[in-house]
Amino acid sequence: MPYRTRHAVVAAHGSSRVTHVTVARLDAEWRVLSSRTVECDAVAVGYGFVPQIDLAVQLGCATTHSADGSPVVDVDEGQRTSVASVYAAGEPTGVGGAELAELEGRTAGLTIAHDLASGEGGDPVPGVLRRRGERLRAFARALQEAYPVQPGWQDWLHDDTLVCRCEEVPVSRIREAMDLGATDARSIKLLARPGMGWCQGRICGYAVSCLAGERPQAPRRPIAQPITLGCLERIEDEQPH
Repeated sequence: MPYRTRHAVVAAHGSSRVTHVTVARLDAEWRVLSSRTVECDAVAVGYGFVPQIDLAVQLGCATTHSADGSPVVDVDEGQRTSVASVYAAGEPTGVGGAELAELEGRTAGLTIAHDLASGEGGDPVPGVLRRRGERLRAFARALQEAYPVQPGWQDWLHDDTLVCRCEEVPVSRIREAMDLGATDARSIKLLARPGMGWCQGRICGYAVSCLAGERPQAPRRPIAQPITLGCLERIEDEQPH
């Protein structure tokens, strides 16, 4: 099976199912140099990960941006957020792999135990864990810098390319909104409806921000609401036990 660098699937074709794809050879900015079609019955593509920080944002935690521009939860060396008694570890603080996520979870656990015993403040993390975390984060940053998603992908889009699947918003409506004066993702959303469907922009929001020429921002819509145990108790369970 060949491994081709600087190549990407830039289009998938078919009606009821995929039948073939267009594979392009790209330059350093991901602009198409040449292309060919390949028959297939399945496609797997990936362009990195976007951290899900909705719950932390809803709690009021401060955010920052990772090396690839994604909004992430801002934490200190003990995984404390800007909100007292709220700790974050793993993906919300920046995607760095399972090993780093596990290490941050252990770090957060140590910090929580320390804060409960002696009050918040101080650094209870052993030096060996801290140094290991620094190495893993450095490796994650190196990967992000070595394999960035380049802006040339926007040249692959056609007017009928779907950006928001929930509301079936194609690129043409995004461009129309920008022609009408939309200058950011929020104003595009109000004019063209991307991000107003079931996922509330969690799938398309990053792409819409990029198309608008702005840095992706932290989500603004709450996704969770508090519910009491009494409310849960009163819910009639219609499912068989």
